[in-house]
Amino acid sequence: MRVEQKEEPSLSAGKQKKPEKFVPAQPIGKVATLMALAVVATALFWLAWHNALSTGISLSGSTDNVIVVASTLLAFCLMFCMLAAAEMLITRKLLLFIMAFAAAGTMFVFFAVTQWSIVGFLLMSLGFLYWRHEIHADAETRTKFVPHRTVGSSLKTAVALVLLAGSFVYYSSLSTGGDAAEKVTESLVNTGTSVVESVLRRTYGEQYDPMMELDAFIMGVGVEGVEKLIPAETGYEQIDAVIEEGIETAKTEAVIEIRTELLDTFGIAAEGDDSMRSVVSKVVLKNIEQYTEPYIKFVPALMAIGLFLVLNIFSFIYRELIKSFAYLVFNILVWIKFIRIEKAHVEVEKVTL
Repeated sequence: MRVEQKEEPSLSAGKQKKPEKFVPAQPIGKVATLMALAVVATALFWLAWHNALSTGISLSGSTDNVIVVASTLLAFCLMFCMLAAAEMLITRKLLLFIMAFAAAGTMFVFFAVTQWSIVGFLLMSLGFLYWRHEIHADAETRTKFVPHRTVGSSLKTAVALVLLAGSFVYYSSLSTGGDAAEKVTESLVNTGTSVVESVLRRTYGEQYDPMMELDAFIMGVGVEGVEKLIPAETGYEQIDAVIEEGIETAKTEAVIEIRTELLDTFGIAAEGDDSMRSVVSKVVLKNIEQYTEPYIKFVPALMAIGLFLVLNIFSFIYRELIKSFAYLVFNILVWIKFIRIEKAHVEVEKVTL
């Protein structure tokens, strides 16, 4: 006769079934899509960064300058949003490790491989991996999915590392090659010319145009007043013609004299039909060569450090934009049913007496 053995009450009493551990689904297609989006977004950032460094960012409010700044900033924020989506949703560390290095490596598509660009590559990879760790640590401690707060975990450090990587790449582009000194000088001349032109626009208004000839500028700001010193028309054609001819001759001689004195003062050579932009550039170049020639080898490092400090000062703007865009991106992914939010029971520890 078979007797079934009953479980001892003392062993089963008070026991509760442990909640099953939440194991998120990882469809290979969606994982590959997230990784590809992160890599492509990083490549877009490096493309925008390359365009910004090649074009140059001036202090003017021109349309081209605004487009360069806006496109670079948007690419920067998009990169972090796509990385956040991948790092938050993909659980396999090996895939995230590969993605971080592949995304950072897209810089070599647009910039030469040098010792300094390699440092930038390593810094960017480190920033991505560090941010992944902080995102996962934050997500595991939350009982509610709050994407913009999770994305904000150690975002300041990650942004700083990426900006530092960009500065190293900038230094690499300035300091490598046989024409490194010429590239630095050209960059300084372009920046100085933009500054001087902005001052001239504020001072002379519509009288100044970068494309106008030097003699036309001198005529407009310093010689047109000659006519006011001449009496009005006399009513006699021959006399008026002589007066008009004399005025034109006086204007021409005055322009030549002022131009000669101006060029002698700045120590440059130029013709009367040279554009004002070329004249301003020559003045800026003259001063740069005069004051920076002994220190030109230190200029690239100073420019890279200055660029990093300036960009890092405004990092709070980038961080808030990234968190806002991340909130929007995650809601779009939920709306198109690329991701879904599930409720899971978790075991927590409580302290008591």
